[in-house]
Amino acid sequence: MNRFFWLPSIKIKGYRPFNDTLFRFRPVQVIVGANGSGKSSLFEFLKFLRDACHHEIPSEIITAAIGQPFRKT
Repeated sequence: MNRFFWLPSIKIKGYRPFNDTLFRFRPVQVIVGANGSGKSSLFEFLKFLRDACHHEIPSEIITAAIGQPFRKT
């Protein structure tokens, strides 16, 4: 049985071109824009988010975690 999940919105702060950006998605969404507008960065972030659901995030990536042991909450 296939299960699909829909992400209605996501707010990205401080990742590449997204200082503080809210994206709202519909069940079918087409992403278009000029070169350098952040389309690839959005997809890289969504892939990171997907992967983070299945693998531990390295402590170097977590804000203020450099030199700290990773603790799952």
